[in-house]
Amino acid sequence: MSRRLPSLIVLVAIVMALAAPAFSAGAAPAASVAPAAQDGIEVRVPNFAFDPIVDGEPKLANAERFDGQGAGFRLVQFYGPTQDAWLDGLHGAGLKVLQYYPHYTYLVWGEASALHAAEGLDFVRWAGNFHPAYKINSDLVGRTGVVNNVDVFFYNDGDTKATLDSLTALGAKVIQAYPAQPDKAFYVAVVELDAAAFDAVSRLGTVLWLGYSHPVPVLDDEMSSQINAGNYTAGVPFTGYLAHLGTLGVNGAGVRWATIDTGVDYDHPDLGPRVVAGYSFPGTCAGPAGTDCPGGGHGTHVTGIIGGDATGAFADPNGFKYGLGVAPEYDIVAMNSLSASAWPPAGGWQEHSKQAVLLDAMAATTPGPPARAPITATRPPSAPTTSRSTTATSTPPPSSPSSRCSRRATRGPAPAP
Repeated sequence: MSRRLPSLIVLVAIVMALAAPAFSAGAAPAASVAPAAQDGIEVRVPNFAFDPIVDGEPKLANAERFDGQGAGFRLVQFYGPTQDAWLDGLHGAGLKVLQYYPHYTYLVWGEASALHAAEGLDFVRWAGNFHPAYKINSDLVGRTGVVNNVDVFFYNDGDTKATLDSLTALGAKVIQAYPAQPDKAFYVAVVELDAAAFDAVSRLGTVLWLGYSHPVPVLDDEMSSQINAGNYTAGVPFTGYLAHLGTLGVNGAGVRWATIDTGVDYDHPDLGPRVVAGYSFPGTCAGPAGTDCPGGGHGTHVTGIIGGDATGAFADPNGFKYGLGVAPEYDIVAMNSLSASAWPPAGGWQEHSKQAVLLDAMAATTPGPPARAPITATRPPSAPTTSRSTTATSTPPPSSPSSRCSRRATRGPAPAP
């Protein structure tokens, strides 16, 4: 079993922990919820943002729509922050939940009859179809002729070969195809494809998204975060994502979080100054507690996702910073079990939660066994600090892909060559 687990769960765990105070465990909203209180809740999908109740759905040509009765992609919007019982309700209606879109909206897979059943649930604000017009990424617009490295992201409906055959029938040359995630719910096909066939590919029922896959890796900076946050003027984003997080009060200040991985590089300018504690597991390399050992690096990478603060001042020519994480002002607890000589670590899986709790971490990301449910540990009475509960979230394979969701904004002027 590989000890390098996907970083997607890191983001999920962090966002859930930081947003926890905003979640309510109350009952589903009653049918008498005042419509005015629910105005302005946009559904944001690639290329479109709309309030389905106030504005209605986008006006699309027939060729850009999906109105089939059979199994296909659908959208369901809740009245507010997700509750487990609501997701169970969608499952009970016959829909498979795949991934989240802002705001309070889930992409689901199912037949039209199941969607109609979900519409009658009292916690569902709106339900509709996911149309082909939502599938083509903006970086393909305006291209002509044969385009190399088109990334086609598609759902595994039980017959991935049929989707690949359909792509081939539309003139695509499949360069490679592989599962997008460990549970194989989605696949990626990288193809050569004539631009004239883009629309036809978007109408394939299992295809969720297609965009350009640059043959040379491209670094993302805070521009991407600003677009997702809606911080742009006339479609052009501006710098200042860190300040934006501070304004929202969700920059990680006051949060003490453990990264349980290969360790953390104390010399990294975006991370080292905020390492407040650490623990080195038996058999790891010499160095500060929880240090990232030679041949590692993954733990430092994950820690940067959680909350790199861009202190190193790495930026693109337009001033957008590289290295800003989800919670740039959090306190880092470094732990390096993936660099240890034994796996699982000496003392068993529980050593992850135990050591995180003893170091006063309020939560942790940990490479727990794939089949395990999230672990909850409570600080023992003898602990030297507070007695709040500590949650260590293990990282099973994800059940849905990360959202490839573009916004109603364009990237800023291209950097000078």
